[in-house]
Amino acid sequence: MPVRRWPACLWLAPLLACGLTACAVSDDPRQGGLFGGISGLTSGSYQQRLDQRQQQIWAVDRANADAAANQAQQEADIAARRAELARLSGNVAKLQASADRLNRQAAALTAANSGQDELQQLRTRITATQRKLGDLQAKIASSTSDLKESQQEVEALNAELERLQDIYLSMTKTR
Repeated sequence: MPVRRWPACLWLAPLLACGLTACAVSDDPRQGGLFGGISGLTSGSYQQRLDQRQQQIWAVDRANADAAANQAQQEADIAARRAELARLSGNVAKLQASADRLNRQAAALTAANSGQDELQQLRTRITATQRKLGDLQAKIASSTSDLKESQQEVEALNAELERLQDIYLSMTKTR
C-alpha cells in the first residue's frame, strides 16, 4: 500500500499558528522579543520610554546641581562662621590680657594701700568681669550659632573694661 503523504503546508500551518500565538507581544524591548521590538518601534512606545528615562536623568541632574549649590552655600556659611569665631576669640584674648593687667595693677595698689575700699570695689568688679569673660569663652567654645549675641557681649565687656581702666588710671594719678 502506498503511503500517503500529507502536504507540508497542512502540518506546517498549525504548527506555525501555535508557535506564533505562544509569543507574547510586549512594548518592553527586554520582554517582547522580535515582534515586541518591532511593535514598540512602530507604535512609538519605545521612544516614549526613552523620553521618560531622559526626563528622569535630567531631574536627577537638576537635583544633584541643587544639592551641590546648597553644599557650596553651607560651606561658605561655615567658613564665615569660623572667621567670625576666630575674630571673637581674638577679642576675648585681648580682653583677657587687659583684665589680667588690670588685676595685677589692682593687686599692686591693694597691697600698697590695703585699707582703701575703692580699690577693693574695683578689684571685685574686675573679678566679676573676668568671670563674665570666662563664661563668654565657654559659650563661644560650646556654640557658634549665636555669634552676634556673643559679639555684642564681648563688645559690652570691652567697654566695661575700658571704663574700669579709665577709673583705675584716674585713681592712680590722684594718688
